[in-house]
Amino acid sequence: MTAENDRVNIVGVGHSSPQHEEWLKLSAWPQDGIEAPSFIIECDKNDPDCNPDVGWYCRLDDWEDFIETVDDIFADAFSEILVNVEIQSTDFTDPKMANNFCTLLIY
Repeated sequence: MTAENDRVNIVGVGHSSPQHEEWLKLSAWPQDGIEAPSFIIECDKNDPDCNPDVGWYCRLDDWEDFIETVDDIFADAFSEILVNVEIQSTDFTDPKMANNFCTLLIY
């Protein structure tokens, strides 16, 4: 594994002790694992100690929290993306020009 290409993020479910928390933190990679949320690490460009490429860990009490957390992870990873597509060249086009454009919004 390389820090540039790989990451291990961990979600632990169930009550835990401080030793379990430490194990989760040490198992996230690259080190030092940070406690989530946030699942996206944003750094101030002037902060030399901030590393946006570290792994994160999250400890949850129950499976209901897990469902909400997975939703949050996907919302952070795939926040609103707007893509406009225009057909540039093709043998077949729709006579109604408005049908040759597409907008895709992923939630």
